Amino acid sequence: MYNDTRDCDMLRTNIVLPQSHYDEYTRDTVIAVNGVGIYGNVPLGNAGIVTYLAIAGIMNPDAESGFHKWGNNHLLLANAEIAGTVDFDTTPFGSMQWYPPIPGLIISGHVVGTRNKTPLRFASGLETRLPGYGLLWSTGLEYTWNNLVVAMEGHNVNGTGSVLRVDNPASKTDWTVTTWYYGAAKMSFNF
Repeated sequence: MYNDTRDCDMLRTNIVLPQSHYDEYTRDTVIAVNGVGIYGNVPLGNAGIVTYLAIAGIMNPDAESGFHKWGNNHLLLANAEIAGTVDFDTTPFGSMQWYPPIPGLIISGHVVGTRNKTPLRFASGLETRLPGYGLLWSTGLEYTWNNLVVAMEGHNVNGTGSVLRVDNPASKTDWTVTTWYYGAAKMSFNF
């Protein structure tokens, strides 16, 4: 819900956004997609208005990107590191926000799909490319009444691919991570 206003902390309920939803490590990669997109607004008459954004493109994280730092932090227990460029297929992104005819209410949904091959180097010298697929979706709700803002977001990531395990370094698995956060804030302006 807050990627568009991420750098304007006074426009949301909490100053520090939950890292389960807004990971600073991966931000530079996700916002730097090379591709095409469409966006717009659809008036729904008495049902309010919907804004939408659809993007298809390729992410190209370099070795100094936050994505690589994030990946290498997660690979510490496997005694491995990302060894080169992660190859991403075309990645679709989608986002919708519905502004129903209830003043102050916003309902949102987002989806991202990724398919990649990650080059890894283990401390033993073994090098491999691990394929993976991930589908991220999130939903959010924000309600503003007078000076009170209440917000919640759910975030779900489903993945299929190779994971690193001590007993089998390149085993295939399916995995899911689900997180939620809730927040409320009373805004006051004293000028």
